[in-house]
Amino acid sequence: MHELGEIIKKARTNLGMSQEKLASEASVSRVSIQSIETGKTGTPHAATLIAIARALGFNTWGEVIASVTQPPAPNGHHGQIPILSQIPASWGSDFEVNGAYNYEEALSYLPMLPGVEDIRAFGLVVTGDSMMPRYQEGEVVVCSPSEWHNQGFEDGRRYAIRFTEDSGGGTTIKRVHRVDDDHIDLIPENDRHPTRRVKDADVVLAAVVVGRYVKE
Repeated sequence: MHELGEIIKKARTNLGMSQEKLASEASVSRVSIQSIETGKTGTPHAATLIAIARALGFNTWGEVIASVTQPPAPNGHHGQIPILSQIPASWGSDFEVNGAYNYEEALSYLPMLPGVEDIRAFGLVVTGDSMMPRYQEGEVVVCSPSEWHNQGFEDGRRYAIRFTEDSGGGTTIKRVHRVDDDHIDLIPENDRHPTRRVKDADVVLAAVVVGRYVKE
């Protein structure tokens, strides 16, 4: 595979972005993205590279390369997932809107799960019984903020969600059902807990659950 194509593909998959999504954001065809990633085309025009970089959330091509070759992990923790906080505790300053988190506040680290490609992935410790029997107390769920940032809420998937202070704050993990353009239902796995309907505007941050570490 062409080196340029490898960089684009890695940056794209790190963000959980499909070829179709990247093509749409960069105003090019999906075939063009596919050809660049597989090395079937020559070096794209500079304007195309800048458009792709910006579609990936970067200002320059150098930033794209750095995101692939220098993942944001502290020394000694490359290839590991930070465990940031327990649920339902607030994520607080550990997580920012741009997807960055404070590694210094990590409770611990665990090896990256196979198939998880989001370099911003993190783990949260499950507390309480609202998601039993699917998730047991003490398990760590692995969450991808990039998928939610790029795709929003997808019906039927499970998310770690942080609420705005105006709506009560706090964090929860629930299965999401889209009610309409402005509302979602948060559905527990445990029937003893009620479904909660919230506005999209009540959610300040979310991350889709993409895996878990089972408590031994």
